[in-house]
Amino acid sequence: MLLGTLALLVALVTQDLLKILLGSANFYAPIVVVPMLLAIFGFQTSRRVVLMAMGAGAVTVTACLFAFKSVNSFFPGMLANLIVMLGAHYWLGEPGGWQQLASDSPLALERAARRQAWQWRLKAVKNFKLYPYLQKNLPKQEGLYFFFGLYSMAATYAAFYTIDTAETKAYQQIYEGIYRTVLVGTTAFLTFPVWPTTIKSHRFMAFFWPIGIGGILFFAGTCLVIMSDFHHMQVMILMINLLMAVLLLHWPLALFLAFAGIALAGSCFTGSDLLISQLGSLQVLYVLLLFTSLLIARKNKQQYQDVVNSYEQLKETRIISSELVMDNLHHRGYLMWEATTYPSDRVDEASRNTKNKEEPWVLIATLRQDIYKLNVLTSHLNQMLHQSQDYMRLSVADVSMQALLQDVFEDVYAQNKKMRVCTHQHTTYHTLQVDVGKMRQLLATGLLYASAHQQTGRPVILGLEDTLLVYPILSIPGYMKQVPSVRVTITTESGLPHLKAWYVGSADSPSSLHVPKAPSELPITYNQQVIDAHYGTSEFIESGQGFTQCYVLPVNVREVRPQTMDTLVPTPTRALGDASVWPEEEAFVQAVQGRTRISMDTLQSALQLIRRYHAGVKRKSGEPFYLHPIAVAHILLDYTQAQDVIIAALLHDTVEYTGLSLAQIALRFNPTVQRIVDGGTRLDSRLRSFKRIQLSPYENIRKLLEVKDERVLYVKLADRLHNMRTIQGHPSLAKQKKIAEETLQFFVSMAKNLGLTQMEEELKERSFGVLNKQTT
Repeated sequence: MLLGTLALLVALVTQDLLKILLGSANFYAPIVVVPMLLAIFGFQTSRRVVLMAMGAGAVTVTACLFAFKSVNSFFPGMLANLIVMLGAHYWLGEPGGWQQLASDSPLALERAARRQAWQWRLKAVKNFKLYPYLQKNLPKQEGLYFFFGLYSMAATYAAFYTIDTAETKAYQQIYEGIYRTVLVGTTAFLTFPVWPTTIKSHRFMAFFWPIGIGGILFFAGTCLVIMSDFHHMQVMILMINLLMAVLLLHWPLALFLAFAGIALAGSCFTGSDLLISQLGSLQVLYVLLLFTSLLIARKNKQQYQDVVNSYEQLKETRIISSELVMDNLHHRGYLMWEATTYPSDRVDEASRNTKNKEEPWVLIATLRQDIYKLNVLTSHLNQMLHQSQDYMRLSVADVSMQALLQDVFEDVYAQNKKMRVCTHQHTTYHTLQVDVGKMRQLLATGLLYASAHQQTGRPVILGLEDTLLVYPILSIPGYMKQVPSVRVTITTESGLPHLKAWYVGSADSPSSLHVPKAPSELPITYNQQVIDAHYGTSEFIESGQGFTQCYVLPVNVREVRPQTMDTLVPTPTRALGDASVWPEEEAFVQAVQGRTRISMDTLQSALQLIRRYHAGVKRKSGEPFYLHPIAVAHILLDYTQAQDVIIAALLHDTVEYTGLSLAQIALRFNPTVQRIVDGGTRLDSRLRSFKRIQLSPYENIRKLLEVKDERVLYVKLADRLHNMRTIQGHPSLAKQKKIAEETLQFFVSMAKNLGLTQMEEELKERSFGVLNKQTT
């Protein structure tokens, strides 16, 4: 009320509005501006110091207005305010002073987000390539070339009639040159639909299209404007040309062509006696209408481009969805085939056997065996259901961290140009081994989701921090596999959450998914599935101030996820491989028949299985892969004739290199074969596990040291012996020597401890032979 009454009195007393505005400015700036600027730059002090400084500024201004009228009060008032504020603060010993901005303060986050956006723009400019940019400006439909040629001919040749023929004599060469050049250009665009395909290539049109627009609309249009002495009709046509160019091209390219064409046209008239009249009110009105139209055209084109981007994104999503549907149908077909492989007559047979047993202990043993088979079958069918419904395959490749972030920011800013992201990179890793496409989509989706649900107005923080993922390996008691990892945090909070020293990776079954409360939360569930497929872990923290997404994934996903997790499972209709029988297989079958009592039906079942699952795969030596397990089993015939060991030797590589699971082996044969195969594989693949974990050579040896079953060691030794016999097929001598050193250090001692003297001597001899090789 007081200030309003005072303002009313001043307005009534003073009739000059300018004096009132200048007087208020003289008081406002010296009183308010200095404390505000100091606060912005981080200076903090007490309230009484601020009031003292503001009072000093007001007193100085008043003195200048009434006592020293010849002195402008603006600068003296600000200087007095500044001196009193700084002097009183330090004289009185007030707390505060110049403060360093905290990294999580809103101003610091805003600065970091802007700096990040400018860095992205500078990188985009640095990585700018002319041809791809021009290619993006090409029309999507060929008919647009024809209509542009029609418009250019109508606009240009109509403009010729507004020029006085007497005035064109001074510019006769320019006049005739424009006439003929525009005729050729417009004819080319009009006849574009009938051009030869070789000339209509994108590489030619990417340059011809903008050059044609710049030459016809701006160079020729500006020349006609100058020759017509800036006739209002010519100026209007030139402005319409600019508007048309903005609609046809990206506005930066359209403006560049406009300035270049106008400048080039102006240089053609340098030194000429131009009859240029001053721009009147009508021309000024044209200019205002032009800029208004440009804003409207750019806005509408941007909305159209957003629709196009949304359509392209929807089309891409539809393609991905179609691929997922096909993949799911593929796996469900395989599931049906697996279900029919173990018919119900086996259960009926078990029931008949149970009824025929009268002794209680025999009945109990039979029931236990039947229950075990049913449990294994249930486990196997659950795995098949998981593969047909929730399974996600990865296309793993190495990618630079900076390149990945650059692509992510490009995707994010293309969909939300107002997006503000602040990156906190606290990682020492420069590359990642991931599914690049899925990881790029995950980061972009997470950032856009966070921005859409931002409630505090702060920039979205993207944090990258080093940590560890640990996996319990049941085959090595008390051992946890540690894998270098990166925690990716996307948050709308003011800072990153606490970083743990390590996180437990999901190994046994899919982690519990984030249950979406609305369709808008489905992207978060998809992100969690991607992280789960990378054997990582995810965490979501929701508070009243924001939402935090934490994704922890291995730096090298192949260190934990074996490549077989991403190979296609053979379909029921897939061929069993080459129908011909190799001599090595015939010799092995004859040796088994002559030296053992192994069931031929069981043997043929195992041979058929490895022919099916190893079909089409060759060893480095060039022979079919399935001959390797046959050779391993053949070697074992010299040391054991046990059926389970020979069958396990035939199957020893199936779990590691194919889609065959331990549950399938247990169902087709027996638990003993399954245990021998499991003990010798370089994976931690438990019977009820949905995932397999890759073991390193050191972990594989440590796993073997825990093995108590000598039959597992027999299979491993035979496997190593055959690998040493065929090691010359490996192209790398360094790799050969590494294998030979490992053989000497571990497998030779293993053969000696088992009393396998002949195998020990051969492994030793072949290892020394490799180590003595010289590099050629």
